Amino acid sequence: MIVKNGSSMKSNIIIVWFSNDLRVADNPALSYASKMGQVLPVSILDKNCSEKFQEGLGSRWWLHQSLQDLDDKLDNKFVFFKGDPEEILIDLVKKVGAQGVCWNRSYEPWSLDSEFKIVEKLKKIDCESMIFNGSLLW
Repeated sequence: MIVKNGSSMKSNIIIVWFSNDLRVADNPALSYASKMGQVLPVSILDKNCSEKFQEGLGSRWWLHQSLQDLDDKLDNKFVFFKGDPEEILIDLVKKVGAQGVCWNRSYEPWSLDSEFKIVEKLKKIDCESMIFNGSLLW
């Protein structure tokens, strides 16, 4: 479904960015998005994170297995990218006409800075951002 929003066409697609939180059950971003529209689940292997925190081979193997499992749980609709999350998310929003992007907040310093920039760029293209605290205990 596509709706007219100002001078641009918007779909009912909500992008769910699985950054560090790869769970389906009890995932606030995924839960919210599934109630709001058609979910486009994505993951981005971020090449911008701090060099001292780059994954080793064991972590990459675990990530690969976890992403495959997540793809199975999402009926093989999971889309994977490698690069700059800021550029990839903005390009993807424009390409599919998404009305919003949801994700669960990461608290690493480079992630917080990146998330702030993404929110600002999404505002400029009239796309909503919804960030959830999925990893905090209350």
